[in-house]
Amino acid sequence: MGFGMDLRDAIHCLHFLAFFSFLDPRYHSPKSSSSLDYFCLSPCEIKQDISQGPPREIQTSISQGPPREIIHDISQGPPREIIHDISQGLLPISMLIFHKILPVFFLPIGLGILVLVIGALFRKWIVVWLGVVLLWVLSIPVTGDWLMRQTEGVETRVAVESLGKADAAVVLGGMTEQVPGVRYGEWGEAADRFEGGVEVFRAGKAPLLIFMGAKQPWRPEEKPEGEILAERAIRLGVPEEAVRVTERVGNTADEARAVKELLAGIESPEVILVTSAFHMNRASMLFRNAGIEVQPVPVDFRTSYYNELTLIDFLPSADGVENSEIAMKEMLGTLYYKVVASLGN
Repeated sequence: MGFGMDLRDAIHCLHFLAFFSFLDPRYHSPKSSSSLDYFCLSPCEIKQDISQGPPREIQTSISQGPPREIIHDISQGPPREIIHDISQGLLPISMLIFHKILPVFFLPIGLGILVLVIGALFRKWIVVWLGVVLLWVLSIPVTGDWLMRQTEGVETRVAVESLGKADAAVVLGGMTEQVPGVRYGEWGEAADRFEGGVEVFRAGKAPLLIFMGAKQPWRPEEKPEGEILAERAIRLGVPEEAVRVTERVGNTADEARAVKELLAGIESPEVILVTSAFHMNRASMLFRNAGIEVQPVPVDFRTSYYNELTLIDFLPSADGVENSEIAMKEMLGTLYYKVVASLGN
């Protein structure tokens, strides 16, 4: 029997994955019968006489109209929490597809698995081994560090004293995790962004400290991160009147436009931009595209220039694949926005 997979095998694999997806409690309500129950029924048990109509628990009288909780007066427009002006950026569903889903297939794990699946479906050993090699190469620290260095582009942090005056210090989001019972959230790996912004403000380089009202559409219960960071900054002694939080934003392009709106009274605004080193090139490009001059202050460096190579650097690791993925994602994002900009011109 040769190695490979025909259409029937692929369908069986999909059934297998679908079965385990129903095991995940996130996919069904705790108040309803578990989806797993339906896999435990025999064919006879799930038959239903059409003449009896649909099950009573899902019957809804047409005369009563739809359930009240989903009634929405069309004259009022769509619910406010999902309104997003197209002129201010991508709609949440488009953002989800183009910024979260599609890139997966061009990043280390998704790309490697995709190549493996293609090789298995078409019974091409060379393609299968290509997928294995691809996964190995992109998951070793020496590759991840090299890609990260190309993305970061600089080796040292900018001395605050060397910065010129600007209209505002802008701190890009993505540094906290909101945990129940923790008012100000817990710090993630990019906490240096907050500290860098506060340092710039305290040095007197800008009269305003701006945080991003970042809030993902698939996490409606969370508080915008900028509000949390603003409270943290005020607790550290930053005057409340000097702190600003943008409107709700979903990506870096939205952040640039929101900052431009906050500084609308300034003819040619200039900001000191604080974000992770790997993110700085793309962020600076988008802010300049929005008509804002930028003094970059890269922080949160992900690689060390003092480490010597060892055998460990050539073995797959979580850190290796993480650095590869972050760097490749930034490269894809930069390419995407350059293509969009060129098409717009």
